[in-house]
Amino acid sequence: MKKKVSFCRGSVFFSIVFALVIFLLCPLSASSSTVLKKAARKGLTLTIYNNICLVRDIREVDMPSGLVDLVFQDVSPKIVPNTILFICRDTKVLEQSFRNEPVTPKNILRNFIGKKVILATTNPKTGEDEYRPAVLLSDKHGIVLRVGNHIETDIRGRLIYPDLPEQLQNSPSLYFQLESMSSGKRTAELDYLTKGIHWRADYTGILRKDDSLLDLRTWISITNRSGIIFEHASVQLVAGDVNISKMSSPGTAYRALSSGNAGASTGKASEKLFEYHLYTVNRPVTIRPNGLKQVSLSYTENIPCKKELVIEGSNYSFSRKMGPKPEKIKAKVFLLFKNTKDSGLGFPLPRGTMRLFKADSNNRLQFIGDNVIDHVAEGETVRLKLGRSFDVTGIRRQTTFRKIPGNAKYRYGFESSYEIALHNAKGVPVTVKVAEPLSGDWNIIQENFPHEKPKSDIAVWQIRVPAKDKKILKYTARVVY
Repeated sequence: MKKKVSFCRGSVFFSIVFALVIFLLCPLSASSSTVLKKAARKGLTLTIYNNICLVRDIREVDMPSGLVDLVFQDVSPKIVPNTILFICRDTKVLEQSFRNEPVTPKNILRNFIGKKVILATTNPKTGEDEYRPAVLLSDKHGIVLRVGNHIETDIRGRLIYPDLPEQLQNSPSLYFQLESMSSGKRTAELDYLTKGIHWRADYTGILRKDDSLLDLRTWISITNRSGIIFEHASVQLVAGDVNISKMSSPGTAYRALSSGNAGASTGKASEKLFEYHLYTVNRPVTIRPNGLKQVSLSYTENIPCKKELVIEGSNYSFSRKMGPKPEKIKAKVFLLFKNTKDSGLGFPLPRGTMRLFKADSNNRLQFIGDNVIDHVAEGETVRLKLGRSFDVTGIRRQTTFRKIPGNAKYRYGFESSYEIALHNAKGVPVTVKVAEPLSGDWNIIQENFPHEKPKSDIAVWQIRVPAKDKKILKYTARVVY
């Protein structure tokens, strides 16, 4: 069994220990740094874009006068170093650098190359520990030491270090060399961009029984992959296409999401910033690394909405003869509502996924579809495609086709007649929107229901189909290319 070294073995042992301490401490004459820890934080603000974030970290510092080495601890490991901005009254920044060297045996060893250490070995006969001063020469392919007047490579023992290297921290840190004009306590503000943080909008909607009213909640989903926790942060969101150069971050631009400024439960503020929109969440948010944080941004009840059933035809089906087999089309289901103050909204809706639910006969919510919406400005209409109808279908077939002479060289004309049988298997009447895409110069020369022309390349019929019944649309289109 090993014997422990006792501090009572006499003056010889104490003389050795004292000499080793003097040996190790003699070269440590450099002045210590001012360390600014997270505990000194007075405020933290995150302005989040898509996959990039502006961090504003304010801390209180007791600043000495003259040249000061300041260590600003607990910054993001994915910081963009050339975006650092340090602001402190009566202080000039002379140098700044970012270091992310955690405290590990390998990093401690590497930082003591060329420095004095203690080699501790155990005497196999007595079991007592022996201590010898040494200089660490290399850690490549094994440890190399200068011990006295000789070199040792096959090290059988352990190394004792006088202290932890200053550049090794338990968290990533920024190092500043400052010139302070005065001494005393004051605030220091650190601003920087970091990668690894992005946000998106998620919507949860509940459709009422008659499909005419919608309750809608807006969630902001924040993902933090920066490697650091942001505690009790004030969160702001930017709407707009903010350009990010390749020197500071990969990619040339980031599309920032937007958020609303209305709703019963948020009290959030919004303002214009340059050519963008800035929105502020009204309560502090803690965002942990490698996790997803969802923040409720707005909740609006009783939004007037409308269900739309659409039968859509095929492109270029008017310039050729179709086969005899009819085309069966399931009606697409859309939900429409206006983004206006009258509807309870009236604020920019961020791009995101809108998921809708509806209660069944037992009042249990069931998922009825989702859709991704782009940014929706105030006054615009939201149009969600939720799926296809089970009970409303169309049977479309071409009844006639012929070529007609064009009115100029290289111009060709066609006339096509179609019948679309609209079937409604529901127990209630429905209105079906038939939308036929038409290219070139076209007009409807014959029809049994009146059409509309909302755009230059589409003809639309709105046809009311009784319950458990059908209606047949017949029309002839003339198209010239």
